[in-house]
Amino acid sequence: MPDAQVNTNLKSQGQKEKIKGPKLPWWVELLFVQIGLPDKWLPTILKKKKECKISFDENKRYISFIFIFILFSIYIFPIVRMANYNNKCVNDYSKTLLSGSKNKSAIKLATIICNGGNVQD
Repeated sequence: MPDAQVNTNLKSQGQKEKIKGPKLPWWVELLFVQIGLPDKWLPTILKKKKECKISFDENKRYISFIFIFILFSIYIFPIVRMANYNNKCVNDYSKTLLSGSKNKSAIKLATIICNGGNVQD
């Protein structure tokens, strides 16, 4: 008799596992079980996740080009900003030097001043 009870317990455990289905992903567990988001949002989120995955697979080349362009822009931005600042500094100092005196090397002197060099007269 005890063998029959063990056998039925094993069958019921196997049926419970089939009823449960697959284990939930960690984010579903966190958002819907622990935090308590509404259950009606889960099918929508899963549907959008599937659509995004399909869209990403179809447009992988374009997404990689956009990613490389963004990385290039982030890399080049400080260089452009520094050059812009340096050009403004040179223009301002060359105007100041040209208005005060009639020196022909005003741009050269302004560049030296803007780069932090010493001006020796």
